[in-house]
Amino acid sequence: MSENDNFEVVEEFDVEVTEDGDVIAEDTVATIDTDTGEAVIDDVIAVEAADGSSFVEEVISTVDAEGNQTVVADVVEELDAE
Repeated sequence: MSENDNFEVVEEFDVEVTEDGDVIAEDTVATIDTDTGEAVIDDVIAVEAADGSSFVEEVISTVDAEGNQTVVADVVEELDAE
């Protein structure tokens, strides 16, 4: 057995279109240590507005064994309508 047998990777993907025609996509990937409950979560949200502008936000956080979440990185990239 490898030393990584105690990790589980979970992914969830969702897309929504708002009444205004904006498209919101969210992709969340979590790697969980099944022995300790600690985890690393990578959450990416992409929004394309009806006017053509868009942004992408990526938040990477950790969760300790007690359930306390800490944001390690939060990056937003905005793109203007062409």
